[in-house]
Amino acid sequence: MTRLIIIAFLCLTVALHAQEERAVTLGKKWMIGGNAKIFVETLGPQAARLIVDIEPQTGYFFTNWFAAGLRLPLTFTSDAFRTTINPFLRYYAPLKGHVIPFAEVNAGHGWRYIYDTQSSAYDDVERSWILGGQAGMALFVAPQVSIDLCLYYALQNYQLQSNGKTYPNRIENVYGLGAGFQFYF
Repeated sequence: MTRLIIIAFLCLTVALHAQEERAVTLGKKWMIGGNAKIFVETLGPQAARLIVDIEPQTGYFFTNWFAAGLRLPLTFTSDAFRTTINPFLRYYAPLKGHVIPFAEVNAGHGWRYIYDTQSSAYDDVERSWILGGQAGMALFVAPQVSIDLCLYYALQNYQLQSNGKTYPNRIENVYGLGAGFQFYF
């Protein structure tokens, strides 16, 4: 975790030194785009798997630098399909230039449907509550297009229901790197 904080600080420092005089104005605009995130999910004390999330999202700027929106992450693995409803609040630092740092908080509820090879169906359901945040930079490649790079963290509380039985809650800490793009109009 300390390494991620150091990397975020170094990226922010480089971005602040690379600013130009022209400002990007985001107020009273919609944003639409998406992210991709890569993280490791632990399956037990000695097992883990790599997960890739595709996250379409949309948001609206209520002020020049503050946006609220909704993200709908979709995750496919070899044995499961997961979907989430994830509202977010994002603040962009009011800086001039093409590189704008941002910070975000989000919360959501997810459903993971697990494939059972015996019945050839998605029989088990794992529900989760998610609380997270991310910090990163929006790199404006055009006045209305940015590439977003971020570090993120999420606390996830899972509960599995299988064959009519509810299992005890499982809590996970998830962190990693994300990248995406946004269109502003």
